[in-house]
Amino acid sequence: MDAQKRETYSASFAFAYIFNLIVGLGALSLPYAFGGAGYILGIVLMVVLCLVSYVTATYVIEAMAAANAYVRLEARRNLVSSVSSAKSLRSNLVSSTESERTALINEGNGDIDHNCFEITEKFELGAMANMFYHPVGTILCHICICLYLFGDLAIYLVAIPTSIKEVVCPEVVNLSNGSSTDVNSSNFSRINNSSSTIHCFGSVTHQEAYYIFLTIAIFFLAPWSFFSLPKTKILQVIATAMRGVALTLMVIIGFYYMFHGPDEHAHPRMAQFSNFPAMFGVSIYAFMCHHSLPGMITPMKSKRGLFLLLGGDFMLILALYLLLSCVGAFWLENPYPLFTLNFFTPWGLASSKA
Repeated sequence: MDAQKRETYSASFAFAYIFNLIVGLGALSLPYAFGGAGYILGIVLMVVLCLVSYVTATYVIEAMAAANAYVRLEARRNLVSSVSSAKSLRSNLVSSTESERTALINEGNGDIDHNCFEITEKFELGAMANMFYHPVGTILCHICICLYLFGDLAIYLVAIPTSIKEVVCPEVVNLSNGSSTDVNSSNFSRINNSSSTIHCFGSVTHQEAYYIFLTIAIFFLAPWSFFSLPKTKILQVIATAMRGVALTLMVIIGFYYMFHGPDEHAHPRMAQFSNFPAMFGVSIYAFMCHHSLPGMITPMKSKRGLFLLLGGDFMLILALYLLLSCVGAFWLENPYPLFTLNFFTPWGLASSKA
């Protein structure tokens, strides 16, 4: 697509876009992993991995600038080479002036200015790997991208139907006195084997409802793999606003129930190193944005202060993640791995010991 036809946006829109890019399902898994790892270990890991993610994101931007410079210099060298060849063929007929020879020599030597590194053409990670890597490195890069995208898609295809199932059919469980209630009651107990026996609607069980919603999600999302939306500014703004509101509501509700719930709030450990791998993996996933940076950075009208803008996004997101994780860890003793599922009961799972 020509640069003139590509959608462009200001730094403020880019800030919102990058925020929307980073904040995803990883944020909803952080409170569970944070509580398991302990709040001291969790805070240290989250801060360190946020810094590492920011630094590696700047590496991607520098690689994009290098790719743009490489393409410009190659085009310049090819032009100079073709002009020099044409001049040599007619050198016996026409003599070149000194100024012409000087200009060609300067360009042929590859004199580089800062404009060479301006990011105006989009180069995805795969394209940059093809440009700079050995063939083996290119293959390994594409394998890593495929594995990440497969895992990312798998996470979404578990979270989406699970959340829809919990909204459509709240789970009915048996209590110790023989009566029954649903998860909207404050007096309930968790069970692990009910999804295949308890009915959601009609004769459809919870497990069958999950597979129905999973199939719907696949058929809804799959077509988007074959085309892209050229203009997403309004969609990005709406998505950013909705995510911001959702995170704010979860923090506010968590704070309220932490101090006004029927039971004492949880008491997480300071550090539990056996849960280090889970917290490490979730933190990396929560700050992942590198694969989509080329599509976000290239359309910006001005790249001035780009690293500062990116750092501001990471700092804001780190603060939100720490706040959300601390609320979840100190509110819930035994939370669901997906944080949103804890809001299907008035008091979360703070009283559940199962």
